[in-house]
Amino acid sequence: MKKYKSIIDTYDPVLYPDLLIVVKNTTVEQLNKKYSTASGDNITEDYLGYGYACVTFCATRRKDNRKCIIVYQPCGLNKIDKNALINATHEAGHYVMEVFRDISAELSYNYQEPFCYLLQWAATNIYNTLNKKDNGSKRKK
Repeated sequence: MKKYKSIIDTYDPVLYPDLLIVVKNTTVEQLNKKYSTASGDNITEDYLGYGYACVTFCATRRKDNRKCIIVYQPCGLNKIDKNALINATHEAGHYVMEVFRDISAELSYNYQEPFCYLLQWAATNIYNTLNKKDNGSKRKK
């Protein structure tokens, strides 16, 4: 069985409270060393929704109890194609909706820019992590 380099990238949106954590090629055991579920429990394989290309969930960073939202790609899903962009934008939508819920922000057709800027930021960072090779380096475009 091929071993993959664990990748855990942390992105801080600065203006918003929830960290974006993008995780690739990382086991549940490795994840539990740094994070717990939002309720403080250990993350389990059932929690990660295996069978999906990616899953997004709320968690807590153990070292400082800071809330974060994790985008998790299971081990071995390293083929990068149009699905990396599709997954990044889909999971970015989940991230932005969680952040807006946490800050009690209302979505408005009349004032779309905060949502769109955060969505763009999240999708770019998620894509950059999902697009890394097994050794953690970026792929050539």
